[in-house]
Amino acid sequence: MALKKTELLNIFKVIPFDLLELKGIGTVIKMDAYSAFDFSAITGANYLVEPIGVTMKGRNETFIHRAVFQEGSYIYSPGLFERNINRSLSEGNSADKLLRLYPDVFSGDKYILINEISTGSNSNIDINVYNEIEKHGFNPKNFILYKLFESGQSQESIYEYFTSLFYIKKGYIVENQTPWFQQNYLYKGERLNGGIPDFSAFKTDIINPLREFSILSSNEGILINKIPVIKNFRTIKKKTNFTVSKVNYDLIIGEVKSDNSSIDQAIRQMNKYSNVELANKIYSIIPNCKNNGSENFGEFYLDQNILKINESKKSLTVNSVSQQIDRDWINVNVKLNLLGNANFNLLMQYLINKYGLTKDEIKSFHLIDFAMNISIPDIIKII
Repeated sequence: MALKKTELLNIFKVIPFDLLELKGIGTVIKMDAYSAFDFSAITGANYLVEPIGVTMKGRNETFIHRAVFQEGSYIYSPGLFERNINRSLSEGNSADKLLRLYPDVFSGDKYILINEISTGSNSNIDINVYNEIEKHGFNPKNFILYKLFESGQSQESIYEYFTSLFYIKKGYIVENQTPWFQQNYLYKGERLNGGIPDFSAFKTDIINPLREFSILSSNEGILINKIPVIKNFRTIKKKTNFTVSKVNYDLIIGEVKSDNSSIDQAIRQMNKYSNVELANKIYSIIPNCKNNGSENFGEFYLDQNILKINESKKSLTVNSVSQQIDRDWINVNVKLNLLGNANFNLLMQYLINKYGLTKDEIKSFHLIDFAMNISIPDIIKII
């Protein structure tokens, strides 16, 4: 099911976002900077802050494997924080660095411009679009270019985006390209093959301090990619008279396909995810698939341009011990992301003092250990 531009615009209109008609440009979707960040970070759409666009996708990577699948090990993957040639810790995509490089990303209204790419056509159109926007008297830095391929290529990410909006409203932290295991995992004597879930939404007890310090609003969740730059969008401050609520571990997994012709493949993947007994719920996310044929998995689908959900008829089996290990890993991951808001030099000084090492001796495993043993309130003091 390859979406056309008019269909996609209608979905945005229902959400609702404002659609504007700009002279010489066409119909665009208006978003504030906070909302637009999620769109770019999930879909890979480019901010036209320079003639060759810049995306916010993939800038907060910390792990590609969950500790529960690695015998409890935390294996860092560079992204949010980098490694230099000596494998020492270096600044990656911190809030300060991104604000310095791309200040326009974090303020003002943004306009999502959908450009349809016909099959066989050149998709390197950023410079041409940039020049066309300038030609008609608009500032390209306020625009985000989303390339909509006629073939349906790369459209899965748009469904990840719509599903993310659904769960953010329900108070979850959401993520696309979920860390999992890429090779295999020995579980209950059986060697299981993996794959990477397209989407996840989760809650743990770390939700409480995130709300207490205004990183999350009172009711909504957040895209995890935004946590490392949250100070660029809002003031981090402690709320008065905050009430702690009980939050149980909850992990939701989604397998995204752009058409129901891929349902068999989706079911095979979802079976693999359920076999490790970690997720509480698993859904197929396929726009034209109201019934995936499985009693174990629910469905997200589109009906009259509205994202709808069907729950599964059966509950999944979960391993409470695995969920406890994963809860701890999620909390460390969230704290690592939150540390992206710290001034990097100040953070390095904390690490140097804590471990009695020089700057060149600080490695990523020191950062992980630091995150494992620091509280959210103490991270806020560094920020």
